Amino acid sequence: MKFIYVSRINGSDFSVQIEEVDVPFVTSLLTAYDYFLNQDDSSDTQTPQTQLLFWWVPNLAATFRLPVASVQEGWLAHEVIAQYDLFLGDRYVRTNAGGLEEWDESENTFMEWNSELGDDITEFKTLEELEKALATKAV
Repeated sequence: MKFIYVSRINGSDFSVQIEEVDVPFVTSLLTAYDYFLNQDDSSDTQTPQTQLLFWWVPNLAATFRLPVASVQEGWLAHEVIAQYDLFLGDRYVRTNAGGLEEWDESENTFMEWNSELGDDITEFKTLEELEKALATKAV
């Protein structure tokens, strides 16, 4: 069931349509991203030990990073932050890019996640599209 998540930010309401079970994740995501945007310095957030890592680069030149539990959670983070940046407008964000990385043991570094067909996380317009692609790849 879809749920409209609403958060009051700087006197305005930001809303995004999500599954009800995702409310705690979205709340944490927006809290962390708001903190990142309002820091005085533009240093990158720390990269924790994880297998999957959502990343987002707003026009601030620093990279926001957040560990995620699944590819689906990474997709949700991308969708919510993209909508949130549109909500914020030019005050904070003018250009942005984001994606999902997975840990590559052989390279000992994070590499961009791609589906079996070579699509990155930004190419899936719906969670259903992503889940169909994941059915062909064990993640």
